[in-house]
Amino acid sequence: MNKFDVAMMTTAFVWSRLSHGKKKKVGAIIAQDNRIVSVGYNGLISGLSNTLEVDGKTDPAVIHAEENALLFCAKKGIPTERGYMYVTCLPCSRCATRICQAGIKKVFFSEMYIGSNGDGRTVFTQANVEIEQIKLEVEISLNE
Repeated sequence: MNKFDVAMMTTAFVWSRLSHGKKKKVGAIIAQDNRIVSVGYNGLISGLSNTLEVDGKTDPAVIHAEENALLFCAKKGIPTERGYMYVTCLPCSRCATRICQAGIKKVFFSEMYIGSNGDGRTVFTQANVEIEQIKLEVEISLNE
């Protein structure tokens, strides 16, 4: 871990604050050569309601932060191969498969969180994608 890793993870926390999630706010950054190439946070398709949970259950249409960051790269033609991803919490197994398929080389996460989709550690191990925990406690409030 170096100063760029800490800066990227801190930035992921900033982006997580843009989520309208009540249960969990997650942010993700994709970086190449210590430069941010994409960001994402958990939410719905652009232009839809910002209600991510109904009666305490997460809407199945919610796009995870990691997916949002990867989808932006796909939309804009930004390569992800050999990139690094910084996520505020451990990616679920569904996101891990997408991260591995996109060619991400290493994933940094801060919080050990295991949601209903399980966690991606087994997927990362099978795909030889490195994971490293960066424990940060970041307090950020964005005024809307």
